[in-house]
Amino acid sequence: MNELATSPAMHAAAIYIAILAIALFQLTIMVIRLRRGNSIGIGDGGNKELARAIRIHANYTENVPFALAVLLALALMGAPVWIIHVAGLSVVIGRMAHAFGLSRSTGSSVGRVAGMVLTQSGILFGAFMLLWLILT
Repeated sequence: MNELATSPAMHAAAIYIAILAIALFQLTIMVIRLRRGNSIGIGDGGNKELARAIRIHANYTENVPFALAVLLALALMGAPVWIIHVAGLSVVIGRMAHAFGLSRSTGSSVGRVAGMVLTQSGILFGAFMLLWLILT
């Protein structure tokens, strides 16, 4: 492995990338099981539980790619490991809270709100840290 691949920053980013990839797999399996169990090939077929699972999966895929890009860019820029951990933990905990909150209620909930706040805070923190690294 090269020096970049073995850097503490790249290892930290890789941890969060792996966790988020595993979580995506779990959300995908949840949708597949509901589709198969209800014989629904496309859309939600009016099934509220499937509609909710699809929305949880979609929200995840709408937010996580930006988080992954930020984490990877931070590692490539040689950011201090603590910055990657703050951004990564915020996103991971945020995505878990959001999925949990939305799985319990389609309305506003503590989990959904906290999840979005943590996710967006992690992405925004990472983005500002990238700008700081570039400009200093």
